[in-house]
Amino acid sequence: MRSGVIARKEIRSMIRERSFALIILLELLLVSSSGLLSVGYVILTSPESSTMLSKASSLVYVGVVTDTRLQFESVLDEGRIHHTFYNDFALAEKDFKEGLIDAVFVGDIGTSEDPSVLKLYMPSNSPKTPLIKLSLKRVLVRLEDKLRDHKVGLYAPGLEFASYELMNYRPQARYVEIYFIFTIPLLLFLPCIVSGSLAIDSLTQDFESKRMLNLVSAPLSSAHIVFGKAFGAFFISIVQCLLWLAVLSFTFVSPKNHLPLTLFCSAYTIIFLNIGSLLALYLKRMKSSQIIYTFASMTAISLFSPFANIHPLLLEFSPSYLITRMALGTPPMAFAWQLSLVALLAVVTTLAVLASSHKVNEL
Repeated sequence: MRSGVIARKEIRSMIRERSFALIILLELLLVSSSGLLSVGYVILTSPESSTMLSKASSLVYVGVVTDTRLQFESVLDEGRIHHTFYNDFALAEKDFKEGLIDAVFVGDIGTSEDPSVLKLYMPSNSPKTPLIKLSLKRVLVRLEDKLRDHKVGLYAPGLEFASYELMNYRPQARYVEIYFIFTIPLLLFLPCIVSGSLAIDSLTQDFESKRMLNLVSAPLSSAHIVFGKAFGAFFISIVQCLLWLAVLSFTFVSPKNHLPLTLFCSAYTIIFLNIGSLLALYLKRMKSSQIIYTFASMTAISLFSPFANIHPLLLEFSPSYLITRMALGTPPMAFAWQLSLVALLAVVTTLAVLASSHKVNEL
């Protein structure tokens, strides 16, 4: 009850803080920029499917040496690629070496049962080479699809393609992966990290302004003071997690396992809260405590990066990995030992804060 009075006061104080408003603004920007991030994600992972490539393909000039112009012309026009037909390979090679065309196709597209063989000549060390590769890859895929459809109708007219319907279909973003591997983990994990910083501010401000003397002289134990201040940051962190889960549930991205995710974030919040409280209790200075805590929190955030894939154990303990898997619907028991270790760390750090709470009397 005594800790509750301190906690309510801390919650009101933290909500009025300008830094808290900036945190909420940062999270809103994270959500709103996920669409833009998804574009970058697609360009990195599957550039040939990006709509931006269609516009860039118009910068590619291709020479074609073939007797089957119609088959090439249709797919090149669809890909918006400039093309020139040649009757002689020597002329095409000459223009290629002079830089008038970027690549040369050589070969015919036949409709017989034998496979069609094409040769492609392109520069190996030109800055434009990646764009040429991606643009022509789309051309070859279209060409393959059209040739397959034609040969199926010609040599296997009785072949029927099975039709199917997506059951329980729900509209989703075109590239929903970015929301599960980046946005949701950061939205849920960021409040956990910030809670430790809020705990440092709450304790060190009272140490530096000597307001801690009033609390120490009150009929409160040192543990009541420390945990009362920490609970305010804990409450704000968990409320943010619950709100984001509720908001995301009404969008095309609906995370699963709400209760396990909330409990998991609660355990992480307790860990970071305790780390921040221990730094504040021992250092009693905001600047030095925040500097050390920043290094600790940056280490935790680095687990969201590809460096977490260096070793399988690092990946399995990555907060991003665990949150993503649970948000996608994987049963929490699949991560029982990872979650047990996180819970154990929360208990151990809580006991460490309890044992160090007497530091509030050392002003």
